[in-house]
Amino acid sequence: MTPLRQSLVPERPGSAPREAVAPGLAAIQARFLELICDRVLVFETLKKDLEANRKPALALTRIADLAHKIAGVAATLGFPHAGELAADVERAVRDGAAAGMPALQTWERVSPTLEQFLDELESLLDD
Repeated sequence: MTPLRQSLVPERPGSAPREAVAPGLAAIQARFLELICDRVLVFETLKKDLEANRKPALALTRIADLAHKIAGVAATLGFPHAGELAADVERAVRDGAAAGMPALQTWERVSPTLEQFLDELESLLDD
């Protein structure tokens, strides 16, 4: 059985500072920030599905897929900490599935990392 990887990214109070991006990416960075609110709401809905045991395997897959998308662009757009946390969330879900863990057991392992990730996303909205 493959052990789940715990987040190696330390918790930080408040948001990580936004890194400067190339001028051509500034508009894309602004659009990314506009979409964060919607993404947080999707994650919150998926959390509720897991907590209610409604299609937990599907909810976890959707969490991993959405985290993967954010991990892929966050650092490029000046948000490396958010990208690292997103990658941690995706990895934890995928590791649980690869280890054959039941979805709800995987959720117990993923939940703290997802909360830290959501806190980081929400802090980006406060800037």
